[in-house]
Formats: sequence, C-alpha cells, structure tokens
Amino acid sequence: MKGKRILLITDDNYPEGGPGATFLRLFTLGVVENFKRIDVILQRGHQFGNYKKNRRRGNFKNIHYRHSGFSNRPQNYFLKIIDDFCGAFFPLLLILQYSINRRVEYIIMYNSNFFLTVFTILISKLLGIPIFNIVPEFYEKDALGSNRLIKNLRWFLFTLQIKLLNKKYNGLIVLSHFLKKFYVENGIKEHKIIIQPNFVDIQIFERSTEPLENKRIRIGYCGSPSRKDGIDDLLKAFSIIQSKHTNNELFIIGDSVSNLSVIPGYKKKAQDLNIADKTIFTGLVNYEAIPELLHSCDILVLARPSGIFAEAGFPTKLGEYMACKKPVVITKVGDIPLYLEDNKNAMLAEPDEPQSVADKIIFLIDNPIEALNIGKQGYKWAKETLEYKQATLGVLNFIEKKIQNIRITPEINDR
Repeated sequence: MKGKRILLITDDNYPEGGPGATFLRLFTLGVVENFKRIDVILQRGHQFGNYKKNRRRGNFKNIHYRHSGFSNRPQNYFLKIIDDFCGAFFPLLLILQYSINRRVEYIIMYNSNFFLTVFTILISKLLGIPIFNIVPEFYEKDALGSNRLIKNLRWFLFTLQIKLLNKKYNGLIVLSHFLKKFYVENGIKEHKIIIQPNFVDIQIFERSTEPLENKRIRIGYCGSPSRKDGIDDLLKAFSIIQSKHTNNELFIIGDSVSNLSVIPGYKKKAQDLNIADKTIFTGLVNYEAIPELLHSCDILVLARPSGIFAEAGFPTKLGEYMACKKPVVITKVGDIPLYLEDNKNAMLAEPDEPQSVADKIIFLIDNPIEALNIGKQGYKWAKETLEYKQATLGVLNFIEKKIQNIRITPEINDR
C-alpha cells in the first residue's frame, strides 16, 4: 500500500488474544473505516493459551501486521530475551524505512514496557515524527511478581515509564479519569490527554434469532478469571444466592491467557463453597465464540474489587455485556459511577462486598421486567459511548489537532 499511514506499535496480541487485542482490533478497524491507513508492528510473539500463530506476518481486513521476532512467545527464558531484543530494535528499522519514503503520518504506541518503548520514542523525536501513547491501565507494585528483586526492578522501570517517558509523547489516550488526573498531576498538560474508556463492535453482538430458554437462570462472567476481576467475590455472591434461588447456574467464560490455567484453583474454591455442581467453566475461547456464549446468559456480572487497577482501567467486557442487551451487575469502581446509573442502565454493587453483588443479582431475578429495561438502557449507553467507529473518530480528531498545533505553532503546545 502506497501513501502515508499510521504506525501502531504494541507488545500486546493482535488481532485476537485478550482484552488488549480486542481494543487494538477495534481501534485499527475504526481507523480504516474512517479512511485512514494503519500498519501494526508486534514487539512480542503471540501468547494466548495454547493457540498458536503459524506465520510472522498477516493481513486483517486490509490492516498489515508483522511480528518483530518470534511469531509465538517462547517459553524459554533466553529466547524471551531475544524476542524482547527484536521487539525493541526491529520497529526502528521499519520506522527508518517508512520515513525515508515519507510514508509515516504518526506513530501510536500501546505499551507500558520501558525497554520496548524508549528507543521508539528516541527515533521518533530524531526524525520529527509525532508519537502518541495509549495508556490502558496502571499497575500496583504487588502485581509485578513475587520475587522481591524482580518486582522492585519492574516497579522502577514502570515508574520511569509513567513519570518520565510518557511526558515525551505528543499526546496520551487514556481509559479513565484516574489516569488523566495522574498525568496532569505529574506535569502533562491537560489538553494533551483524551479519555476514551473503550470500544465495542455492537453489530457482532446483535442476534438474528431468538435466544434459547435456559432451564436455569444463567449468571455469566467473561474474561481472564482473577482476583482483579473479582472472581472470588463472584463465587461467594453466587453461594449466597443459593439460599434464596436454587434454579440458577454460574457460567464463567475464559481462562488465563498464559499457558498456566487458573481454572483448577477456582474449581476448588467452588467445591469449598458447595456450588461446584452449578458452576461451569468454559476455559479459554476464541473471540468469535464470545457473542454466542454471552447471549446464552440471562445476567452478566463483573465484581471488580477496589484498588488502583480498578480505578485506573475500564473493562473491555462491559461494552460487550451491554451490546447483548443483557442486564449487568457491576461494582462501583473507577469511572463506572460516572457513566452508569444504578437501577437505570446497570445494577451498581459495592466493591469487596459479595452480599451487595448477590442482592443486585437477586433483584434482577425477582424483577424480570425491570431487568429487561435495564438491559435495553445499557445497550443504548454502550452504543452511544463505545461504538468503535465513532469513538475512534474522536481519538483521530484529537491526534490530528495535536499534530496541527505542533506544525503551525509548536511553542503553544507546551504552554
């Protein structure tokens, strides 16, 4: 493809393989549908359970992507280092090649890794190419590993990334007000930041047939089951529900994206709570299967606990839940209360309180008409706020306005 294009560089999966891949897939599709060209450079090999890629290059709906090193993330420690080395330096060669032919309009990063980011920022500045960063989350120190030395090193590099390198971008795209406030307090001008909570493709979740009637009321969750998504609280809430409603089941879609499954541990917890016979685990599934699985549920739940991770991020799955017109129970963390209203377009529960989550689910079970209306209102909100083509256009307009300011009056941009 000739002509200028956007260059997206990321250490996440693409075009499938977890929440990050979903965000990037919809963003790049939105770019193309808004009449722009975009190429994707992947700094690490694909890692999504046992699913493997068989080639380093690909084409997804006229979007070219290529891996810098291995097509699949190696298990061997030294091969991982080689993969990261390729991820840090291979994009530089492509940027040089593109810039020589004047084919780069600007660069977008989706990455929080210091080593994989710093060299791309340097070359973009040397070549005068505008560069922007998508910041989807904020890590807590305890989440960076159990080994003290490694955890401290990772935290040091992460701190350098968020407090030093992120100031070098021409603009930031963040998912939450928490992140915007954090960067403003750390010296980044407010006009250089835009909030885009997430994206959803409403169309792929629409049904042409009526859903099948479940023998039991199915309460569903979709994602990578973990403490940060509140699976422990969800299991406890479901056990509480059993004392009042027994004709239901808990349907957990997904697993860890690494090769190490978390399902055995959660099955043990379900047994300890005496709900194992009514708890179904699908394991890791491809994105194409998600819409039908979500439609098989009557109520969808996300019980995220309180904490910085929940305050800083915005769940990809929320838009997918609401695109199915299903009533959603979600905890009041982060930006959720800013966008959603309890008993109107969602049921808002207290974080860290399984009883509160259970009470909201029980209300929906006891009030099916209200549940139907809440599902419809949630769908309306998701369509107006998260629909990927229109939301991407807002991000592109923000970026192009920043670039115009840089080229015409660069001194104004830093005031």
